[in-house]
Amino acid sequence: MTRYAEFQDQLHGALSRLYDPTFRCPALLKDVLDVSSCHDLESLRLRIKAAIEQMAPAPTAPQDTRAHRFAEILSLRYLHTLTQERAAERLHITVRHLARQQAQATEALAQLLWEQWEEREPEIDGATADGQVEREVSILTGQAPDRLVDVADALQQAVATIRVLADRGGIEMANTPVKSSMVAACHPSVLQQSLVVASSYLLRHMNGGRIDLQARREPGTVCVTLRGAPCAADPPAQDWTAHQLVLTQGGGIEGTREGEALVLHLTLPSAQRITVLVVDDNPDLVQFFHLCTAGTPYDIRALGEGAGLFDRIAEIKPDIIVLDLMLPDVNGWDLLAQLHEHPLSRAIPIVLCSVIQEEELAIALGADVCITKPVRRRRFLQALDEALNRD
Repeated sequence: MTRYAEFQDQLHGALSRLYDPTFRCPALLKDVLDVSSCHDLESLRLRIKAAIEQMAPAPTAPQDTRAHRFAEILSLRYLHTLTQERAAERLHITVRHLARQQAQATEALAQLLWEQWEEREPEIDGATADGQVEREVSILTGQAPDRLVDVADALQQAVATIRVLADRGGIEMANTPVKSSMVAACHPSVLQQSLVVASSYLLRHMNGGRIDLQARREPGTVCVTLRGAPCAADPPAQDWTAHQLVLTQGGGIEGTREGEALVLHLTLPSAQRITVLVVDDNPDLVQFFHLCTAGTPYDIRALGEGAGLFDRIAEIKPDIIVLDLMLPDVNGWDLLAQLHEHPLSRAIPIVLCSVIQEEELAIALGADVCITKPVRRRRFLQALDEALNRD
């Protein structure tokens, strides 16, 4: 179905439900009629009323024209909500004749509205390739502005995607293992697509050989290197799609020649992991916390009992501790007080997460934030943010 045909169907459905409070204007119809919201039926009615009135000829024109009859039929049927029988009676025609002319009038109305929309529809901002990239990434990141990417995962997925082309050309893909703690301040999809585009560029200019992907961390930066050899291509231009993608995330790509090899250097801002030590004997809850923090700076580590807690703190140096009160081996209240007093942990913010709702006592014993089980994702992340930003 074409977009115009889709619009026709939507307009036909809307005409019969203009006064139905449960009706929600479909997206395409909303755009064509320039209605601010799918729920704004008043604006929808006014826009259709204005279009129907526009169809009618000037008062000085003959009143028996086709355009006048179309406007009259649409007005009687949809603005005055007359039935077909009543409208036909008013116009002194048969119901069958009315139905035929009503269909023609509706088609004329659809054409009028569509043509007006096409005339006023502005060119999309940034009609150039780089402008369109910025627009697409803006929409993507606007839905999840704080997403981070595990560089190791992004490299593995990119290699898995592009390998089908590499195998066809007899080109080996080598991905040097990367520590899973290497995190970049970039939306995962942006990095994955940038790596695919960069790898594809090398492949198109290679006849056999090998592509090596590596990543390293530098102060404030994650650097990913793609080296294709032998590769006859020159470094890509600055308006290259991969460069524009990475640029939206505060990074960039540069190409250099090293003998018979072309090397693409991709840089992105690095992101610091925030280690959260969860002390809770419920593995399902710990797994839930892992899911809650996926794509955020928070890195969940777990301990199922109180014993060995301070050894664990010394080992991983957590930024936040999430503590349950009902532990299998120790009194949670005692452990909370110890954490508040111990030199290893007194500076670490504590989020108390328990079914026990005694916030005043918990704060007095050293908790910084209290949340009650069962806890939802948004509240859990909010609690971590509050603990991290405490005075």
